[in-house]
Amino acid sequence: MFEKVVSTLDQITEKLDKLSGFISIILLGVIAICVNIGIFYRYVLTAGLPWSEEIPKFGMVWMGFIGTSMALRRDQHIGFHAVTERLSVKYQLFFKLLSDFLILFLLIMLIRWGFYLAFTIGPYSVTPQLNISYFWLLQIVPISGILMMLQLIMKILRNIIRFFEINE
Repeated sequence: MFEKVVSTLDQITEKLDKLSGFISIILLGVIAICVNIGIFYRYVLTAGLPWSEEIPKFGMVWMGFIGTSMALRRDQHIGFHAVTERLSVKYQLFFKLLSDFLILFLLIMLIRWGFYLAFTIGPYSVTPQLNISYFWLLQIVPISGILMMLQLIMKILRNIIRFFEINE
């Protein structure tokens, strides 16, 4: 039963990871197009486009937040590998689980305050050039927090299974 839940969650998080990668590729393309259009207008037509700076800026923020869940799934965040490598496998897993639960707590705070920020400040302020509500731009904070939390829960489940396999 437990293995079925873990397998299903693994499939879901894998699909979310692929979707995150796809969205990141699209955002990168939009950023490249907007920057090149902005350069063309500024230096060839000598008329600047104000939105050509704003769209890439928000696209990079979204891409960065989405990329954090992808990095979390692949274990590519900064860690203390030099310290934990000297421990036994059992203690390595213990400290991984401990740090993962700490990160989970921080992600819960990120999601909570991300929603708070988006719903309290977002609807009342707009971007200078595009006149888009910051509500839509700030949604990436809780969205990425949820994506990271799902990836982290999957990681925790895998590490718990490994921890009990080692102790048998």
